[in-house]
Amino acid sequence: MTVKPLSNNSCEFTNSIFLFETDALLAFFENGDAPPEQARDALQRALDAHNAEETPNFAKSIERRTVSTVGIVN
Repeated sequence: MTVKPLSNNSCEFTNSIFLFETDALLAFFENGDAPPEQARDALQRALDAHNAEETPNFAKSIERRTVSTVGIVN
């Protein structure tokens, strides 16, 4: 997670997810019927859907916490 100040009362928050291949994951792909590209694409769609649903809620939660802690008023 990173926070980049944009002004005195706003910032850009970035939450990055890094996925690493493990031997178990590679073995799962090798033993499955789907090629790795298909599994990768399915995982990307799932992550995109999760982010689309959760990001606005997460942002609102951070905003509420910041406002209640710092006392910022929009």
